[in-house]
Amino acid sequence: MYVEVKVRHDVGCDPGYFFTWNNVMAGPSWAATHVGNTIRIWMLEVDGTRFFVVAETSQDANAELKHEIQQIVGSIRFA
Repeated sequence: MYVEVKVRHDVGCDPGYFFTWNNVMAGPSWAATHVGNTIRIWMLEVDGTRFFVVAETSQDANAELKHEIQQIVGSIRFA
């Protein structure tokens, strides 16, 4: 399944607004989102476990970067 969310209004998207996990020091963190950003989410089920791949681009992202993200997601393989 694929979902794409476009941030259209400044709603103070602090950590936890979209996500429920705690911020882990030195780990991946979504510090904020900004108006114009696009969040892309790919949701899969792998052997009964839900797996999410999430990418965010700013409004300045060009077609080449968006294509590169799609290639990265398309290259993921499960053994």
